[in-house]
Amino acid sequence: MASTDATSLPDAIAEEMKKLQGTWKQIAYERDGMTEPPDEQGWEPRTTFAGDTFVVTLADGSVPIKGTYRLDPTRSPKTVDWMDSIGEDAGKTLLAIYSLEEDRLVFCAAYPGLPRPTELRAGKGQVLRVHQRELDVRQLVRRYFELVFDAPEVSTFTDLFAPDGVLEDPVGTPPLRGRDAIGQFLAAGRAFLERIDFEVHEIYPCGRECAVRWSAVITTKRGERVMNAGIGIFSFDEHHKLRHVREFYDAGMLRKLFSG
Repeated sequence: MASTDATSLPDAIAEEMKKLQGTWKQIAYERDGMTEPPDEQGWEPRTTFAGDTFVVTLADGSVPIKGTYRLDPTRSPKTVDWMDSIGEDAGKTLLAIYSLEEDRLVFCAAYPGLPRPTELRAGKGQVLRVHQRELDVRQLVRRYFELVFDAPEVSTFTDLFAPDGVLEDPVGTPPLRGRDAIGQFLAAGRAFLERIDFEVHEIYPCGRECAVRWSAVITTKRGERVMNAGIGIFSFDEHHKLRHVREFYDAGMLRKLFSG
């Protein structure tokens, strides 16, 4: 079954492809009804999407499969066609269905020449793969600075945090715990400021943490403009949500600005 609003299809596809971009690690696999077939053990495949292309890379760095894909997120279940350009199925199309929910991607594909699966379970002549999005702290941090002032809703920014996430802005002030407290802090700043233009200069990732050197031009609603710069320490949880943000900068200038 598909949406009857044909004009919405290109937008729906573009939005879905945007969610798919990046690298995904395979965490589960079924083929012909068998879970985790032994012939693929140790492969640890990762699939990277860029535009309408995909590349599968194994743990040893080899690339057994790459190609293009075509999806339709308006169907139920959602459909995707894999068109391999290299590998044993090069030049063939594998018909599949998929589910994409936040950082989890599941698809079930039929072998070439077989009909599209109807459920996310690998029967005979089908393969099912479950993926988890790889954590890219650089991308997540840049998203954080983009949304501080440009998020249409405060909740868009606070959703970057875990429900019990903590923000120290700056370090030395009372920590803000939870999305509600962080949202109130952001809303108060927006009420006084016209905007903040951030520039991220360097990001130093280390696992689920990173240090960030940034600068900003702050403009008040009175038309005053000041420069600020600092270092932020970001840590993420297993769901790619911010667990703790600690900002280090000179808060004295900002206090004078707000009290002026």
